[in-house]
Amino acid sequence: MAILKATGGGSDYRSYKLETLAPKGTYSAICIDCMESLEVERNKWQSDETEVVDLLRYLFIVKTKEGPFLLQSNEMKISAYKEAALAKFIRDWTGELPAPGFDTLNMVGETCQVTINHKTSSRGNPYPVISSIAPLLDPAMAPGFDELDIPGGSRSGVDVKATTSTEVESDDDDESPF
Repeated sequence: MAILKATGGGSDYRSYKLETLAPKGTYSAICIDCMESLEVERNKWQSDETEVVDLLRYLFIVKTKEGPFLLQSNEMKISAYKEAALAKFIRDWTGELPAPGFDTLNMVGETCQVTINHKTSSRGNPYPVISSIAPLLDPAMAPGFDELDIPGGSRSGVDVKATTSTEVESDDDDESPF
């Protein structure tokens, strides 16, 4: 459970092993997992100095015309600082900056709309990137949490089935005349 800390102001690549390239475009999505890497030593931004940081990335299922695809966010430093990549990502996703004490695992099971573009790695391999994320106006348009499996299993331990906000509660009540 990553709790955002207020803060001021490259190492091994930790990611989900995704086999397919999600297509470019704008799609509905649901967050199905969160990978946290704690106490990672890496170079400071534009510096030769190193720092020890906690990092996080989210995994989504996106719904496309070609079917469902897995898509992961960039790895982001766990920080509630308003200029931090994670804080901006959550702000764009929810419409609000997360406050210190915000639990990043609460986003697992939440729906969104993502725009995907492609970049090419230094080794010449294409990979998808989330160029924008926004609230999904109609959660019923999101893919099901169980449409694809998480490669290597869940890293967060969060049961998406129990937290999915896209499920509609049944109003079937034997005593209700409606």
